[in-house]
Amino acid sequence: MSPFLRPRLVALLAFAGLALAAPAEAGPASAEARFRAETAFCDGRLDDLDAALGTGTTSADLEPIVLRDHWWRTRSGAARPSIDPGDDSLSARRIRWCLDGRGRRDTPYPLPRDGETDRYPRITLLVLDRLRRETRGAEGLPEASPLWDAKDEALQYVWRWYGERAYRGPSLAALAAEDRAATEAAQARFEAVVARNRVLAVGGVLALALGAGLAAAALGPRRKKSPAAADL
Repeated sequence: MSPFLRPRLVALLAFAGLALAAPAEAGPASAEARFRAETAFCDGRLDDLDAALGTGTTSADLEPIVLRDHWWRTRSGAARPSIDPGDDSLSARRIRWCLDGRGRRDTPYPLPRDGETDRYPRITLLVLDRLRRETRGAEGLPEASPLWDAKDEALQYVWRWYGERAYRGPSLAALAAEDRAATEAAQARFEAVVARNRVLAVGGVLALALGAGLAAAALGPRRKKSPAAADL
């Protein structure tokens, strides 16, 4: 490498390393970061919220983290953020709901007002489902759950699959289908083993026969040559 380029390349690499190592600046989280945080919450990866929203500065960025630490999975000693008293946004109301010392069972979870947008609609469904189960038990479930008609296909699929089994038990048709599939799979494995053993058995018999023939040929008595006829 040219001596002229080497120091410039070293400086460029050093600058890139410093840029990567520098902490992210605080500021409002992007829509993509909020979506990642919501997906992590729905997947049960609650510790991933900090990576997505930890540098957020708005009440909308704090909402999932406060919900996690002060209601969903309470953490002792979790930070209690201060919300501007003049902030009456949906996220601010929800944060106050989480931090409020009153029992939330008789305090409705804040929902969007006219003109407001719920930035975490899937988390909202999870919260409403949990509140319903905690206040009314299994009555009417799984159809009565807010998750039953969730627009998010993944969320609805998981709830319908596990919710139906949890509250109704597996249907006879499903059990029959599972038993039939298990029986067919076991039969297929059995037939494969039989076919393999048949091939091995035939091969073994042929190998034994061949080995016996070769051994007999090698160890059997050699026939003596007939003496030449005497000249008369």
